[in-house]
Amino acid sequence: MRSSELLKQIGDIEKGIILLEEELASFEKSISRAPTKTVMSKLLAIKRKIEKEITEQAKLKIEAYNIVQTMNNDIFRSVLVYRYICLHTIEETAEILNISPRHISRICTKALKKIDEQYN
Repeated sequence: MRSSELLKQIGDIEKGIILLEEELASFEKSISRAPTKTVMSKLLAIKRKIEKEITEQAKLKIEAYNIVQTMNNDIFRSVLVYRYICLHTIEETAEILNISPRHISRICTKALKKIDEQYN
């Protein structure tokens, strides 16, 4: 897997976790209409899915963080950590680092390209 794809996959897993949590919340609202045994088995299945996704995301974040830390450029490292490890938006990252969002976007592109060259 390309390093930049790994970083992007973290965001996809985060979205998957959010969808599972929404599914759980929706299911919890319908609990009163189902037998207790059915409810418990469905809740446990959803809980296992969420835990699996969280574990996968944690592994990917550690792997991505280790890759990002090998970069020699401090600003590349900072931008990638805020964007793909902390999952901040471009605007949030720009505000934190006091850099324009447009420049953050360019830095992300260059940094991801550099990682791909370095690891692939």
